[in-house]
Amino acid sequence: MLAKMDSDLLYLLDHRKVDEQIQGQLGSCGYISMSLFSIIGDDRTQVRDVFNTDLGGDPNEHALHVDVRRERRRQQASVVDCWEAAKKRITERDSLEAEQRASRLPVTIPVTEHVAMRLDFEKEHGRKKNDEFPAAPYIEARFEQIDTGDLLAENLQDVVSRDEHQDDPQGASIDKDGRLRLKTVMKKVSLPRNSEELRSRIKIMGITYTLAKKKNPNRQWLQDATPDIWVDHLDYMLGKRVYGFSIHKEGEAVHSPSWQLVLSYEHQIRKEALRLVMLERKTLRDALEASRKDHELREEHFTTPVAMEAAYDANRRDGTRQRQNPSFDRSGPYENPNPGNPGKGKGKRGKGKGKKGRKSGKGGDDSWSGNTPDGRQICFAWNSPTDRCKGGCGRVHVCRVCFGAHPAHMHAAMNRRAEPAAAGAAEGGGAAPGQTF
Repeated sequence: MLAKMDSDLLYLLDHRKVDEQIQGQLGSCGYISMSLFSIIGDDRTQVRDVFNTDLGGDPNEHALHVDVRRERRRQQASVVDCWEAAKKRITERDSLEAEQRASRLPVTIPVTEHVAMRLDFEKEHGRKKNDEFPAAPYIEARFEQIDTGDLLAENLQDVVSRDEHQDDPQGASIDKDGRLRLKTVMKKVSLPRNSEELRSRIKIMGITYTLAKKKNPNRQWLQDATPDIWVDHLDYMLGKRVYGFSIHKEGEAVHSPSWQLVLSYEHQIRKEALRLVMLERKTLRDALEASRKDHELREEHFTTPVAMEAAYDANRRDGTRQRQNPSFDRSGPYENPNPGNPGKGKGKRGKGKGKKGRKSGKGGDDSWSGNTPDGRQICFAWNSPTDRCKGGCGRVHVCRVCFGAHPAHMHAAMNRRAEPAAAGAAEGGGAAPGQTF
């Protein structure tokens, strides 16, 4: 039972010098949270009675040796001292939480409780440096998600360590009474740039779930939320199935998934896992394993995009053009710099037509069409070798020169590839076969 006792109560009992034997008896009696312990009695007399009857007290204490009597009275006094402190803390905490919820502010956790949670975690899993342990606002955001039941797979830019949040930036908000309040704003960090940075972010994220398990011992889906489930997750993401995956041709590796795609697929796995937790009542470990084994999820968010990247790279090598992010990449939290408008990226689009528009090829906009023969607008970004379109622009993705199923900047390369086929068909007396893209 002692293992299930809340970390803040354990910290209080240790700080007030309550013996471990008494702590174990409190846990066996069901007093495993600060709120339950604070109502163990209405006054000091009732708390002493509970100590004498349930926590190892002796009604014939006067018959014991003087040293034994003194020790028991000290233990009794330490329990009463803890009870008074717990009652005061619960009253203040409830008042603060009610005010925060009424003002729609994030619910904060006292510093002493954060310290207690960290000590409890390090006692079981080993010491962590500040750059390996999650920041307090990040922990609080995780707890709030669990309390409300609205589980979200956060962007890795929101996974912040204590070192990265030392400055505690402040933001302002206006509550329903019109009062201006300051609140801590969660900092954002850069996305992982390599496998080691991804490993660090995932481990920090995993600690928040382990802390939540200690805070919510009765939530079944958190019972297996230990750090090792994220080690398994990282082994999969950085192993041969994902990061080490490659497409081979004639025994030689010709393409590996882009780092951007690896991050996007990792986010989709966590997103699906939390959906399974909420809707199918799976534990966190089982949900992560099921998401990694989901063939449809892998095909949609990894296998197909990798194949399309490989095809695009092959066309790029034929056309001797620099690699760019192809337009068929799926938009996600790591790809779209403007999530409020998924049809627009960082590239600046031409605002004019004809000579005023930007030129994307040898012929320029003067020799390229802006509309299909039936009057539909053609996407300029999709045809450009430098811009990209994610498919939300509402325009047609066809070549501006011949209206084929390839970008205009690849038109010349496609024509060169089609010439041998057309010549062979002419020599054989037949028509040239249709091209497929």
